[in-house]
Amino acid sequence: VDALYAIAQMPPGIPVACVAVGSWGARNAAFLAAQILGIKHPEIQKNYDQYREGLKSR
Repeated sequence: VDALYAIAQMPPGIPVACVAVGSWGARNAAFLAAQILGIKHPEIQKNYDQYREGLKSR
């Protein structure tokens, strides 16, 4: 719990993100990175959006 408080109480200007550990956490961290990179790189955003659409059809 202390680690979560340390992350949640960062001062303004210090961006943080929290994802789970293990294989699911690694995947979610990659998805978060793709979303961040997609802001400046439309091709990454397009591929990420296509991946998300593919998840809906499962």
